[in-house]
Amino acid sequence: MHPLNKESNIRNSIKKFFLDGINAVEGIPVHFTTNIDQSELSEWIFVDCSNESMTGHVSRKRVIVYVFTRDDPEYDRLHEIMDKVISYFHPGHIALYDGDWNEVGGAKVEVLPVGALRKTKDNSNFKAMPFVIAWGASW
Repeated sequence: MHPLNKESNIRNSIKKFFLDGINAVEGIPVHFTTNIDQSELSEWIFVDCSNESMTGHVSRKRVIVYVFTRDDPEYDRLHEIMDKVISYFHPGHIALYDGDWNEVGGAKVEVLPVGALRKTKDNSNFKAMPFVIAWGASW
């Protein structure tokens, strides 16, 4: 099977994109599961890669980035983090990798409308930032 047809490679490429950029460069914690202790965090990002995919000659995957802040009464930090996330998407492209971390292609990024501001039970603020990546796959 071609590397660009493997769901695991696409998911790992998305994870690498966020860990190498937002986490390593910006210092914002990035998680790919909700099973984390958030009590010590004042800001974090949850990236949901488990959404629908369509495979074909042009494959697509929907990803939702949830940006969270705590103790941010006017949502200033929330919007700053959202701006940083968008700036990483600004080139309109993310690299795609095979199982050995060799770059094997790229995906176009389409940012979708951002959801409304919401609050969690512990009064954390969050917004959902959905996007779709699309790439040519070999069939």
